[in-house]
Amino acid sequence: MRRCRIGGLLIAVILVGPVVWAQGRTPTPSDEDVNRQLVLVEAMYADRLEPAESQPEKAGVAEEMIERSRRENEDMALAYALLHFAHNLSMTARSESTALAAVSELTERFQVDFARVRIAAVRELMTYANLPSDRRRYLRYAMGSLGIARYNADWPAVEQLLEFVQELAKGLREPRIKERIAWMAANAKELESNYGDYLEALDAIRAEEPTSDHFYLAGRYEGFLQGDWRPALPKLVQGSNKAVAETAAAAMRDPEPVQERLAIADKWWMIREGETLGAQWQLERLAESWYRDTLADLEGQARRRVEKRLLEIFPVPSLPEEVRPVEFGESDWQVRCWSDQRWKVYDLDKVTARVRSGVLDLRNTSGVYYFSRIVYGGAFLDGDFVISFDFRGQPHEILIVPDDEHDHAIGIPLEPASGWRRAVLSRQSGQVRVWVDGRPHAMYFQGVNERLRGRLGLSVKSDALLLLRNLRMEGVRPR
Repeated sequence: MRRCRIGGLLIAVILVGPVVWAQGRTPTPSDEDVNRQLVLVEAMYADRLEPAESQPEKAGVAEEMIERSRRENEDMALAYALLHFAHNLSMTARSESTALAAVSELTERFQVDFARVRIAAVRELMTYANLPSDRRRYLRYAMGSLGIARYNADWPAVEQLLEFVQELAKGLREPRIKERIAWMAANAKELESNYGDYLEALDAIRAEEPTSDHFYLAGRYEGFLQGDWRPALPKLVQGSNKAVAETAAAAMRDPEPVQERLAIADKWWMIREGETLGAQWQLERLAESWYRDTLADLEGQARRRVEKRLLEIFPVPSLPEEVRPVEFGESDWQVRCWSDQRWKVYDLDKVTARVRSGVLDLRNTSGVYYFSRIVYGGAFLDGDFVISFDFRGQPHEILIVPDDEHDHAIGIPLEPASGWRRAVLSRQSGQVRVWVDGRPHAMYFQGVNERLRGRLGLSVKSDALLLLRNLRMEGVRPR
């Protein structure tokens, strides 16, 4: 099956930080303009803020402010003030995800000191939550921030974020993450050292005076080091490295036969083995995407070989010991049935579903629901996460589905199963992976990409029999 491919501390840090990424980001408004707009924001939301006593209510108002700021394209001081107010309100509500969302929006939209503002926000959160599970979430956020700074050639921010990432990783029993940090450090060093040559190669290409070396240098920088393969592949095709040029040309043809696609994956892997440590990280991810793309169409020894390679690239993640099974009830689940070109919601009744001792027991032999999705409403999947659960019965798919009625999903097709099975879903840096019984599994994308915001679901038919237990989630936003 084919893949389709914030408090007073915040304001002080923002206003003293150097201006970076001048192109593409809005200049920071003056103190006077921001303070005037903060008063206006408080007045605008007075009727919502006054009755908001609980933490979820305050977080809800903060989310409205963030959304309003995204729609504000004329009064930039107002947009800035909305994000600043939303951050402060989120901290009061102890809503980590909303606070970081406000900081992320602000740092990517305005000319502020990207690294200093993000690090300050995480340190502020760490005064309230500093358990190992909290540090893992902050580490993932910091690593994502490092990726953004690295891509935008903000080398001072890269240096600050690398130090912060290494600090957060201390004491965590995460050898795979520490290995990735070492790769990112080598990658950032190579990016910075080659940046000047990359700009010169781009100038030669734009002036229509390039050599094959210019094409290779620019393509290697964008692809092997930045991981931005869309502009990189056409350059690599014209580059001086023959093996890379042939593989890039084959990848651009995007052939249908699975053996040709598997050959492309193998070639990228071979190129990876001869590259620098800083380039191996991006090439590994590229090879993984091609290997996963072939998985659903492979059988026997070929499939086992690819599964072994995928596990070598990314082993099944284990959840920390402190991540306990989720306690859920019947009200946390809903049935969605496809009818009249949309997914209609039906209530689960006691004949259809029961929850006993943390196990969802779903039985439906009446044919009332026919083909349906069983969706868990207790958490929202946005950003990085790891989910693990055991299941038994007749599920046909594991899904990430949005809240709307559209037929969008990230789907994992399953064959009818008997006996207990273990599923693990992971999303890191925007890439979704799934393992069933410890083996990598194929996915498909229906109208969306891997960054789909949604909820966990399973697809069943009218003669449904499903038992689900030991649902464990890390990095997942509660309902």
